[in-house]
Amino acid sequence: MDMPAHSPQQNSISNILTNLREVLLEENALLESGQPHDHQKYVRSKNQILRDLIICQRSLPPLSELPAVREQFQGVRKLVDRNHFLLRTHVEAMTEITSLLTEAEISEDADGTYSQRSVG
Repeated sequence: MDMPAHSPQQNSISNILTNLREVLLEENALLESGQPHDHQKYVRSKNQILRDLIICQRSLPPLSELPAVREQFQGVRKLVDRNHFLLRTHVEAMTEITSLLTEAEISEDADGTYSQRSVG
């Protein structure tokens, strides 16, 4: 039995989702490893993919009519959720570090240095 031919739009969205999958797998691996990386590279890639996806999606029929694409979306969705979790964890850690540094700076300023200067 022959497989139905995919439309150019369906092939395009499939390629876009494949690109997104690759970007997310790479970024998630780096985030999980704790290795330093160029965060902007991934932001740029994901922004471009989002633009491409929005443009391509406008010409597609509903996903209910494209089971293969729907499955691909579901797989990528899991990677997006993981990416969101990892990025949120990193942002929360940076927020905590910033808070600790701010508190340390305030404590250092409040060690009586100012009051000693004003007495003399």
